[in-house]
Amino acid sequence: MASARRSVQDFMAQVNAQTPGLKSGATYATSLNSDGTVAITANGVTLYSKVFWGTGRGVVTDLNVSGDSVMALAADGTVQSGDAQLFINSLV
Repeated sequence: MASARRSVQDFMAQVNAQTPGLKSGATYATSLNSDGTVAITANGVTLYSKVFWGTGRGVVTDLNVSGDSVMALAADGTVQSGDAQLFINSLV
């Protein structure tokens, strides 16, 4: 069962805990932007320049006990949104 995320710092800690990536060997790091969004890098390369983390929009499940979600701006300019735990799990 996933740990509850109660703040953006909890979200950042769980992204950082994906180090090293199980499949890719990537080392993930996060930093908090001045606007409250999170930047995520893998081996020093920006994957997501802005990740908006929030509660109240997601569904509480056994996997996502926080019911939180994300909207992420990828380095290639695409926008992705969805379940925060699935997003974290995708960082492999």
